[in-house]
This record gives sequence, structure tokens and C-alpha cells, in this order.
Amino acid sequence: MKKRKAFLIVGHRHWGKSVTLSALANGKRSMILDGKTLSVRRMSNDDIDKDDPEKFWRFVRDLSDLYAVFAFCPKFDGDAQFVRHKLDAPTILKKLNENYQLFFWVIKHSQNPKRKRPREIDEATLERLRDYGTLEIFDRLNATPKELAEALEAFLKKSLP
Repeated sequence: MKKRKAFLIVGHRHWGKSVTLSALANGKRSMILDGKTLSVRRMSNDDIDKDDPEKFWRFVRDLSDLYAVFAFCPKFDGDAQFVRHKLDAPTILKKLNENYQLFFWVIKHSQNPKRKRPREIDEATLERLRDYGTLEIFDRLNATPKELAEALEAFLKKSLP
């Protein structure tokens, strides 16, 4: 069993991933939970830096922390820009899986109150994530950042040991 653990907060663009992590870690880049230090990264693979499009890939490639929690967009399709810059889900998950046990905390529904049309992570995407690791789904609509952070913290606590 791999000793390192990566916790991926899953959602699409403008979904609530970053606000959840910001609320969880009080805006800091690391946090201590049950005596373990977790590095925290709010930037996701769908946040493409125009000046440095492979920034997220280098983060994944060079990750060496024992415990890491970060935002992740489950972009499994073959979008050329994502594939070219190694930001597509299969490339990232295969690399992470080399050294990490993977845990996915999925925000099922977009938490963006500005969206009039509800959006959600589909079942096919959930099944693909299950191929890589443990999955828990947060299924509430219109949750506050505090509610999201509390639910994520509970997931982390039960997954850390």
C-alpha cells in the first residue's frame, strides 16, 4: 500500500473547489489535521496560466508531500489544449497513481449561485474516478463554503489513518 495520500477536490470550472479549500485551510497553503501536515493547493488543472500553461502539470509531476489536498477538474475528454499541456484527467491521474493513494471528494453539483441551469458531475465521470481511487460524493446544492469545508474535513479525517 502506498504511504502517500492525495486528496482531490473534484468539480468543473466555477464549481466551488477553490472556495472550499480556502475555507478549509483559512487561505493558507498547508494545514494540520489530526497531527498530519497536508499541503493545500487551490489552483486546479482547469485554471490554465496563460504565461505558464504547464504550471499545474509540474506541480503534479514534482509532488512529493506525504499528504496533499488540491482542486481537480475531471476533464477526461480529449480537449487538445488540455492534452498538449498535460492537464487532462487521465495524464494527471496516471502520474499521481505512481506514488499516491488517491481519494476523490466530489462536489456533485455546481455550487455557483450565479448559474441558472443546474450542472452536475455525471455518472460516467464518477465511474472513471472510481477506477483510480476512493470516492465520496458531496450531494447538497447551494452549500456555503463553511458547509463544504466541514464536509471535506470530515472526509479527510476518516481517510487519513
